[in-house]
Amino acid sequence: MDYLKEFYKLILDVEEDSIQRFLNSSVVFYPKKDYSINDILNPNYFNLLYKLTIDAEKIAIYSTEYEVFDQIFTKVFGATKLTDVLYKLEDKSYRVIKNDSGIFLNMEPDIVDIDEKYLLTGSTKNIYNKNEDWDFYVSVEDRTLVITFESNNYGNSKKFFNLSQLENKVIFGEAIEMELIDKSSFVSYFNKFMLPLDKETEESLHFINEIIEKEEFVVVNSRGITNEELCLFFEAPLDKEKIDKFALERNLPKGEIGSYYFYQFSSEISGDVVYLYISEDDFIFSNVEPKKVNTYFSQLPRLKNTSYYKIVEEKEKLFNFFVLNLTQYLSNNFYASLDSFIVREEFPINNNYIIKIKAR
Repeated sequence: MDYLKEFYKLILDVEEDSIQRFLNSSVVFYPKKDYSINDILNPNYFNLLYKLTIDAEKIAIYSTEYEVFDQIFTKVFGATKLTDVLYKLEDKSYRVIKNDSGIFLNMEPDIVDIDEKYLLTGSTKNIYNKNEDWDFYVSVEDRTLVITFESNNYGNSKKFFNLSQLENKVIFGEAIEMELIDKSSFVSYFNKFMLPLDKETEESLHFINEIIEKEEFVVVNSRGITNEELCLFFEAPLDKEKIDKFALERNLPKGEIGSYYFYQFSSEISGDVVYLYISEDDFIFSNVEPKKVNTYFSQLPRLKNTSYYKIVEEKEKLFNFFVLNLTQYLSNNFYASLDSFIVREEFPINNNYIIKIKAR
């Protein structure tokens, strides 16, 4: 929000206090287009706000800062003001009514009961393409943009997990997603990210499935956005005696780093080399070579010490947890030293399905 205010101060010919009052007001969008979860996770929120404006059937802005609205709509969004009550943006016309309650685009003035902490509210459908209805709310909390989606008819079959059970793990990667699966889903989950390129590797994968010693467990897929690294973490032990015998029979190269020992799971002939890292209570498949994995384990913070873990509200009952860590991306591309991330939590509250996205 501070960034928006500073941005608007540079291009708007209005007083700073007027800008602040406008930014503190509530806006309700009534979109006629459905938005997917990928649309919402787009970190370019200027573009998202523009799309919401174009796609909305009507918009209510509960602010009387008319001059701020005029300048933002024309100078920032690029709308053309045809008359005092008519604007045009792209091929769409906006009939605008301004009164003591606010500014209303393509609608009659309407008073709704809105919690003042929300900057934007609205409704959409089909975030997960299951004909579900969602209400959404946008606020700023502790310098963090928070978008909350709530549905009372999303048919969810996911199981929830406790994020704190991973708090002492080092999870490396820039795009990280966690969920709970059962043992029977292991192979299909693996194949979503790493397809076996030969029959021997495929048979080995099914053998790993058989020796997993838990019936359900948390899985983490983590990928690089500044590199091609991929890691699949499974919070479940393997039968050590059987995996050692299996590796010995196949003469798999073996090594050790910290509390993990590892095998070269696939050969270079089959494509990218994949390593299997094993500890007492979990195992990891990754294309990251052992020397670099060792560096990650020794230099990266445990999950509980990351800034994004500290802002998770519902650690004990999560259906899904996703982090897009933009820190390295910003450093590589903009030479910026910023702790920046997008977090998505999915959890139940009173039989409603909640998606909460936080961007900092």
